[in-house]
Amino acid sequence: MSYPSQPQFTPPYGQPPQRQGGNNLWMIGGTVIAVLAVIMTVVLVLVQQNAGSQNQAGGGGQTEDTQESEPTGEETGEQEPTEEEPTEEEPTSDDSGSTGDPAGFDESTCDAFDLGPFEDLFGVPAEHPDDTDVTAESTYLMCYYTSADYDSLKVSVTSYTDADSVMETHEYNREYWEDHEDYEVTDYTEVGDAGFHSVFGSAGSQLRELEFVIGKLIFSIEIWIYTDKHDADLTDETLTDYAEQAEAFFTQYS
Repeated sequence: MSYPSQPQFTPPYGQPPQRQGGNNLWMIGGTVIAVLAVIMTVVLVLVQQNAGSQNQAGGGGQTEDTQESEPTGEETGEQEPTEEEPTEEEPTSDDSGSTGDPAGFDESTCDAFDLGPFEDLFGVPAEHPDDTDVTAESTYLMCYYTSADYDSLKVSVTSYTDADSVMETHEYNREYWEDHEDYEVTDYTEVGDAGFHSVFGSAGSQLRELEFVIGKLIFSIEIWIYTDKHDADLTDETLTDYAEQAEAFFTQYS
């Protein structure tokens, strides 16, 4: 007994039909997983946003409680100082240790001094080295001059907040040098509101200095001399000459 032969089936692309159905199942499963992942991501984002909103609401409430528990300056009747406006207990200050408003000093002032009296005293030309000192707030200026023979002249001026502060400092300086046994201190009244003349050193070399006050400014002028080469009286006249020059340059700031 013979059976009829089965018809030949040629699967497309060499794959049987049932294999194609398996691929469809994999595609459907992958799609479902992707959709679930998207849904879970959206849920997580919503949960995090909700938690953040609750934290912000809680923090805001805490800030309000703190503000209510701390009285303001208006409630206590006291004025709260700002950072830009120092209180009376905290005066402004500069690097030189003085306190005061900027005096507008400039290094070019050192070039304006007449060096003729220096050269008359020492008999040699004066040099202006590059060690002029000016504070950042322009409340202190120091001009320094030398010669080839190591002669020297120093002129300095410091600005304070007011005349009372200047006089307190000036009186302290005078008392300090008067108590120093190596200094001879006498009154100086030719320039300024108050001043003193001091001499330090022995018969070989001396530092002769003037310190005087004009308004809220303190001036100091110093000259070193060798007593066997330079006349002390002429040195003091030279000090006064530079005191008068300094007065002319800086009185507008006093």
